[in-house]
Amino acid sequence: MLPRPFRIVPASVCAVALTAATLLVSASLSPLQAADSFSSKKRALKQERLANATPVPSVAQVKAKVKAKSFLLTDAKTGEVLLSRNPKDRHPPASTVKLMTILVAYEQLGGPRGEIKVIKSDRAEPSNVPLIPGEVVQVKDMMPAVLLGSDNDAARALARHAGGNNYNRFIQLMNKKALELGC
Repeated sequence: MLPRPFRIVPASVCAVALTAATLLVSASLSPLQAADSFSSKKRALKQERLANATPVPSVAQVKAKVKAKSFLLTDAKTGEVLLSRNPKDRHPPASTVKLMTILVAYEQLGGPRGEIKVIKSDRAEPSNVPLIPGEVVQVKDMMPAVLLGSDNDAARALARHAGGNNYNRFIQLMNKKALELGC
């Protein structure tokens, strides 16, 4: 644990400080001479960094590099739209549904607790697990399968379980959560 208050210093400043300390010791410089040497090294390092700096790209250059058919970039504090392309276009939610599944299941179950008995209707393709009807799987093992493996059958089993063995109830919970989040 770092003591408070603390400050993280960039590596380049540390390198200059170590160089100045080495000069002071090795050349037996006076503190005034060492400080002057430190300042000139710091100036040289700053000039080198500026000379090698990557120029800030224009909005057009950034927009050209983004390959998405549509996107919206806003300032989180002000809500100002900084950059966009077809921001009102509609797209299928894809893995966003799996993220919402995990969020709602986590809230409904009070965390990654309990176990799920897999049933035949949990099967979905494509699946990377695959789950076998009748097997019992821990919720804590199911969540990473959905998040990391993008496993459809794990998502269905988790949704059914968190919805009280009712997919439709879980869908209602997800829609309610989406409205709460402003979707």
